[in-house]
Amino acid sequence: MNDRIVPTAQRLSRATVPFVLCLVLVLIAALPLTIPYIGSVTPMFALMAVFYWCIYRPDYLPPYAIFMVGVLYDVLGGGPLGLTALLLLLVHAFIVPQRRVFHGKSFFVEWLGFAIVVLGLSVIGWLAASIYYVIPMQPMPVIGQAGLTISFYPCIAWMISQIHRRLVRLEVT
Repeated sequence: MNDRIVPTAQRLSRATVPFVLCLVLVLIAALPLTIPYIGSVTPMFALMAVFYWCIYRPDYLPPYAIFMVGVLYDVLGGGPLGLTALLLLLVHAFIVPQRRVFHGKSFFVEWLGFAIVVLGLSVIGWLAASIYYVIPMQPMPVIGQAGLTISFYPCIAWMISQIHRRLVRLEVT
């Protein structure tokens, strides 16, 4: 009986840890931080996790989980419902087929790819929000959020990589 429980627990942890991590990052992003001249801006922590898992283990974070993370982000953040889910699913659709580009390269290549994705998503999100609210949104919060997101990525990616290593060790044992 114990021989079946351990592999099942390992599969369950591999299936839930990335999703739970994304949920925790969404909750952290919901904390109000005020930055002078920018306002209440928080890095897109969930985007960092989605980007990481799409490169290294897209099977750990399937599209339906990404959708739920995005909807929770919108509910907590007060933005247009479904916009973040759509943006995160765009990241998944774009990065998963391109993930081999990042394997075996330096972290700088990954970070540069992340920066390009963040800038593109920021423009798409700004346009979509402007259309939704029928008025051009202020660009400074979007620029500030993009800058913070790109800046925080190395720290969050390192943290996720440590979790990923532990999950891989669970697979091996």
